[in-house]
Amino acid sequence: MPAPSSTQAPRDGVETRTVRLTFPPRPELVSLARLVAGALAERHGVEVDTVEAIRLVVSEACTNAVRAQMARDVPAPIVLDCVLNGDFRIEITDQGGGISPELAEHSMPNPTTTDWPEESTGFGIPIMRRLADQARFAVHESGGTTVVLTLRT
Repeated sequence: MPAPSSTQAPRDGVETRTVRLTFPPRPELVSLARLVAGALAERHGVEVDTVEAIRLVVSEACTNAVRAQMARDVPAPIVLDCVLNGDFRIEITDQGGGISPELAEHSMPNPTTTDWPEESTGFGIPIMRRLADQARFAVHESGGTTVVLTLRT
C-alpha cells in the first residue's frame, strides 16, 4: 500500500524527504494516513505541537476525501503526499466531486450562528485553515480535489 519514501539531493542545503501513501476510500484507513504523516514528522525532529497539528489536518483532509468519494461510489485510491523540505507540505488528492470555491474559502464560522455554506458538513476546512500556515484547495476538471497544506517546522 504505501510507497517507499524517497530522498532528493539537498537544494539550498535542505534535503527533501517525500512519502506517498495511496489508499482506498475507506474510513478506517484515515488513521493510517494520520499515522504515516505524524511518524515522518516525528522522525525528522518536528516539534510536538506541529506534529499534532499535522496529524489533525491530515485526518480532516483525508476524512473529507473519503466522504466525497464514498458519496459518489468512486473506488479510486486517495493519494497522500508528505514532503519535508524545511517545511512540512501535505497534499491529499481525491476523485470525489470537488468542493465549491465558497466552501474552500470559508473561514472558521461563529458556532453560535447558522451562517455556514449550505454544503458544509463541519469544522474540517476551517480547522485546516487555522492550523496550516498555508492552505490551498484546487478542484480538478475531472471533479476531484487536491488539498495542499503547509506547516512551518
